[in-house]
Amino acid sequence: MRAAAMPDFRKLHAVIDSDLKAGDEVAFTIEANFDDSIFGGTKSLVLTTTTWFGGKNDFLGSCLAGIGAVCLVFGIGFIGKQLSNPRPLGDLTKLG
Repeated sequence: MRAAAMPDFRKLHAVIDSDLKAGDEVAFTIEANFDDSIFGGTKSLVLTTTTWFGGKNDFLGSCLAGIGAVCLVFGIGFIGKQLSNPRPLGDLTKLG
């Protein structure tokens, strides 16, 4: 496992594919393979939901998807401009 960039982090361990309802019991077996008292850390178990965007906050995923869409539109526009009005290779008259 690589070192985390921030002091508080979450590591995805497993995925529960079945739907859970209120009152369902889920059992976990936890083994202490690494002593965290050396650096004053703690371990905890967090159950959360994730979407195809990622973790608990959808803002980063939607922001990246929006920026990707803008880049795609600009790329298609530049390709269309180059195909409709190409500049000959080595022609310096239209620079500057």
